[in-house]
Amino acid sequence: MASQTKLPANKRKLADSLLEIRQKAPTPRGERPRTLLMLSGGLDSVALLVNLLQETDDEIHAHHIELHNFENRGRAETDAIFRILPYCWEHYRRFDYSSSKCVFQLGWSGLDITLAMFFAARVRLAMRGPFDYVITGHRQPETDLEQFTEATAVYQACFVN
Repeated sequence: MASQTKLPANKRKLADSLLEIRQKAPTPRGERPRTLLMLSGGLDSVALLVNLLQETDDEIHAHHIELHNFENRGRAETDAIFRILPYCWEHYRRFDYSSSKCVFQLGWSGLDITLAMFFAARVRLAMRGPFDYVITGHRQPETDLEQFTEATAVYQACFVN
């Protein structure tokens, strides 16, 4: 963890939640944690990136999926990424970045969390090493856990130790 907290007490809700989750699942390797962040370019994942950069000393790899589907937000999110990356590298610290593209124009194609976890597994295989944490900007709904069960199953099916 970073030795110095940079967020004021009244703006720590996300940072404190992130740290609480990490305390429940500490890194098993006892080294500098390695974190994979699935970075969409939306507010949720960008806020997570900034919090990870400020609050941890993790080795961070951010992966963006340029998703072209019925929502048509792929180009806008990719444009945002190309503004976010230089800003974060200049104002916070360096981290690794990669991207991929998915084109699926057949109407509603399922849940973005499922796709994110599939790509997270592929990134993990390509990087040839484990990640201690895989983080997305998806919020777990309080009433419907089905989408997260599906995403976890996809990730576990693709994740090879």
